[in-house]
This record gives sequence, structure tokens and C-alpha cells, in this order.
Amino acid sequence: MRKMSVKYPYNISISLYGDRFATKDWIGAFISIAEQWKVRLSIEYTWFGCNYYDGEEIKDKEFRYIKRNMKRIEQLLSAKEIRSISFTVIERGVDQVRDIESMIYLAEPGRSPHTWEPYHHFYFLVVPEVLKPMFQAGTPFNFFLSVMQEVEAQLMNVCYGLIHPMVSEKLAALYFMNISNEHLSPSEKEKLFIWKGSNREFATKIWGAFWGNVLTDKHLGAHRAEILAQIRDIVGPENLVEWAEGKYFFAVPVDILDFLAQRHRLEEYTQRLEDMFAKYNLLMTQDIRDVVAKRVKELESKG
Repeated sequence: MRKMSVKYPYNISISLYGDRFATKDWIGAFISIAEQWKVRLSIEYTWFGCNYYDGEEIKDKEFRYIKRNMKRIEQLLSAKEIRSISFTVIERGVDQVRDIESMIYLAEPGRSPHTWEPYHHFYFLVVPEVLKPMFQAGTPFNFFLSVMQEVEAQLMNVCYGLIHPMVSEKLAALYFMNISNEHLSPSEKEKLFIWKGSNREFATKIWGAFWGNVLTDKHLGAHRAEILAQIRDIVGPENLVEWAEGKYFFAVPVDILDFLAQRHRLEEYTQRLEDMFAKYNLLMTQDIRDVVAKRVKELESKG
């Protein structure tokens, strides 16, 4: 079987986690933002998707986002109890996960208190080709900061978050929805395993260090000033801001639009940050992480 060529070399994911929606009509608020972003990013959605409850069972539904399906989409949203909703931009004839051009998604936790996803989740995936025109009047840092502020104001109370570029072959759209795949490195698979096992701590512990990171005073605790000072020393004072009361955003000083050339520098920065976070026991399930790190090194040493 002939392998399809990669349309976009890498994409950028924004994954934000919260403990409550900002409005009861979170579906209406999300659709409003999605329509605004369609204009802002000069894109046209090709697919609409959602999860909904059918009794206690969760079902999926997807429609081509075209005029003749609008009434069916509206009827579904009004008739069903919706758990998640998404809009996607992707061409026909390409890999339908790897080659997503843009996707915006919002979900509430499942009904069960034992759900693996105990958080409200906003996710935005986009290729740099779509974003480049946005940066002509500003920087990537300021753009992503504005995204977080918009989500906070209109959609949900943000308790944790990250922004990260990933080679398209690694299928970020699955990875940040907690689904592993064969293209991930051993360390990426193990990192996902830790997140899935420990994400109930998302408001007080962090998954790791990424290109962009959202933390709060609940993460930093009594060592808040000390940790922020060390973050500032690593990334530079211009790359750390308090964007809402008790909420901080910082990014490593690596050009996210030049990720393929800069990925080793990015790894060096994130490793320095994770080493510092580990000293303050900020990483999720530190004991599991230490065991996993040792096993990953053993696997990597064997090639």
C-alpha cells in the first residue's frame, strides 16, 4: 500500500484544562468563538463533530460542515446531551488525522466520577502555515496569550495548560486526546502514560515542560516567588507573564515557527525546566516518573 506524503511537516497544539465552564450555554459560546476564529484565521471548516449521550452510552456523530447539513447539526445539538463538540479543517484525499490543518474542540468531563478525563478540555490544533499571517502584527507569544485570555473569559476557568509543536507523523490530535500511537518515541509514550494515570492532579501538579506552559498559584504553592524567579532565569523575563490573577504563562525562547530546526534547543530548555520542577515536586506522580525515566533510558541505550 502506497504511503501518502505528509502535507504539513508539523503542527502546534494548545491544550487547556479547567474545572468549570464560564457559562451554562458552553456550546453556544464555543460555536461563537469557532465562527470568529474561522474569519480570524481565514479558514473554512470541513467537518463538524460531537460526542453525545444516548442513555449512559457515549456516541459519536460527524457531519460535513456544509449548508445542507446545518439543520441536522442544529437538531442534534438541541435534542441530545452533548459531551464534546469540534470543528475541523482538512482536505479530501489526505491522512485524516496526520494532515489536519486546524481543529478546535471543547469537552466537559464524563459523567462517571472515575472518568480518565476529570477536566474540562479546550484543544486547538493548527499548522504554522495558517498562523504565519497572524504573526505579521505581533509575536507567537502574544497570539497564544490572547487565545488563553479568550478561553478564560468566554469558555472556562483555566487551571492548567500547554502549547507544544509536534512532528505531524506523531499524530498530535490523538496524543493530546490521550491516545497513544506507534509513531511516538518511548519517552513520549511513557509521558502520556504518566499523564493518563495522574491527571486528576492537573490543578496542583503539572505534566511536564513544553514550549508554552500555563501554571497557577495552586501549582506553585509556598515556593511561588522562588519558582517564578527560576523560570524567569531560564526563559527570560520577557517570556513570563501573569496573564490573569494567580495564573502564569511562560514560553521557552525558541522560534515555534522554526520548530524542525530548533527542536533540539527546545528539548534542552524543557529538560532544564523539568529538572527544576522535579526539585519542587511539581511533576505528576514523581515516584512513577522516576521509575519510568530509568526504564526509558534503558530502552534508549538498547537502541
